[in-house]
Amino acid sequence: MLLKNLLAEHFQYSNKKSLTKNLGDGYLLAKSPVYRKIREATLKSGFKLSSKRLHDYEVLPLTQLPIILEKKIIPYSDNVNALVEIEAMAPKGFNWSEVPPLKANYIMHESAHAIARDLRIHHIGKIPQARGAQKIKTLILGTLIEEAYANTVECLSNLDSESEIHDEFLFKNAYIMERPKDRVTLRTAQKQFGKNSLFRFLLIGYLHSNFLKMKVSDTELESFAKYSGIKEVADLKLLRSVFQIGLNLDPGFTQFTGSFCFRIMGVPGNIYEFLDFDFMKEMKNNPAYSLLLNALADIIGYNNSTKTV
Repeated sequence: MLLKNLLAEHFQYSNKKSLTKNLGDGYLLAKSPVYRKIREATLKSGFKLSSKRLHDYEVLPLTQLPIILEKKIIPYSDNVNALVEIEAMAPKGFNWSEVPPLKANYIMHESAHAIARDLRIHHIGKIPQARGAQKIKTLILGTLIEEAYANTVECLSNLDSESEIHDEFLFKNAYIMERPKDRVTLRTAQKQFGKNSLFRFLLIGYLHSNFLKMKVSDTELESFAKYSGIKEVADLKLLRSVFQIGLNLDPGFTQFTGSFCFRIMGVPGNIYEFLDFDFMKEMKNNPAYSLLLNALADIIGYNNSTKTV
């Protein structure tokens, strides 16, 4: 694909509602219901999106979520102008694959965090100060549900893509790009289990990954499936394939970032001592968590049991 053609697609879909300085933003708003619904919910929550420098986000984004939530600003970088200048200097001279690595923007991921924080506070309450074992567990569970939501949103946005250009734009706007066979698995599960159940089950998989729990038994899978509203639990192969998608996060990266972020949040000592608890039991014993998952699903249009795509 020529760089010229990629830019043409970007500008064709650019409009007053899109971010013209974020590559593929208008296209994704038009073509991806998940991406669009996250944007709509973000703006409805009072957040703004800005290409101006936000504190230290450019150099150390992992530390900036509190700033994003406080300022109610989702930051991004202008990653379009550089491409326009390249094309102007060498018209039709480059294929997209020949252009050096371009900085991506993760607006959808940061926006999902912001939305999840608001809904989590509404359903569960504010994150407590990191003092006392139970409060620390509540802090960790709430925070990792927010992260799992961002993971789930990005994963499900993959299902909207059926073209090379869509994948290219999504790749510059999401951390998670699913393999073709995993997209087939997700579409099959969505038809069989329904959108809401798939959402809940997939989020639980990502939650396990963020808790660094990388192995689950068949009995646990069936339990998670029932909690997600999946009645047809006989197809363990499909259940395991879907759950594995959530477990595909890089455990080394997850471990490093989790430890770093929780220490900043005030969790004392070894974070892994506090990760070792039955968080699914906590969720099952508190109906508010189920209501939270449904509210999160509703944001992206996944709060129904219709067994159609």
